[in-house]
Amino acid sequence: MAAAMPLRPTAGQGSRTLIDPRPGEETAHSLYQWLMSRACGDPADSHVLASPIAARASEPDGDLADLLGLDARALDLVLEQWFPEAAPDWRETGCLKLALHAGAGSSFCCGHCGGKVGSDRASPLPRVTGGEVAGMEEECEDIRALLLEHAAPQRTQALCLASILARTCLRANHLWEDLGLRDRGEVLELMRRNFPSLAALNAGGRMRWKKFFYRQLCKRAQIDICRSPNCGSCDEYPICFSPEQTERDQAAGLVWTRT
Repeated sequence: MAAAMPLRPTAGQGSRTLIDPRPGEETAHSLYQWLMSRACGDPADSHVLASPIAARASEPDGDLADLLGLDARALDLVLEQWFPEAAPDWRETGCLKLALHAGAGSSFCCGHCGGKVGSDRASPLPRVTGGEVAGMEEECEDIRALLLEHAAPQRTQALCLASILARTCLRANHLWEDLGLRDRGEVLELMRRNFPSLAALNAGGRMRWKKFFYRQLCKRAQIDICRSPNCGSCDEYPICFSPEQTERDQAAGLVWTRT
């Protein structure tokens, strides 16, 4: 049986009912279920890999490996090791996104290759971008290096997740949302399983994860003025960077600058 699907919760209730889905979210949710039904190995590991794969594969634009922050070979290895029955012959179609949606039986128009699978009524989804800021490649690599320094030994998925997390940090929404996960608690569990020593530095996930990663980068560079994460369009930005929180950060010797 497939694992429970990663859905955005109803505000304030922790429910997993899909409420006002964004463009492509229902498609991603169906693709996630299909991937999990073909997963092997630890369900928790499969879940945190299937979630971002389904989320990025359901965006019409962009190459899937690039959207995930992986090279093509690394993505192939993820599919071979955790989802061996998902689109094994996808190179025959020339587009992994189309192959995945064809396997899942969902309708999808790929803006990257121009192909389409499923219902004749399928139409291109509205363009969805991650809100990434140009020129952030160096920050992505810095976050990836930070995660790799704390990767749990003998956990192959931690290497892949370091790249996926780093790339996802460049996007504009909550990290857990852009990863396709259910809530922040799942990011904490992901960190504890795969990057335990780094998770321990953010006791109980007290600081929001993107903010925490940037704080760690500033500490490593021995600077107190930190560039804030790319989350200025997030509806909770005023909470993370409220005057009260900013005052507490400054008392701890930390000053944030807007991206």
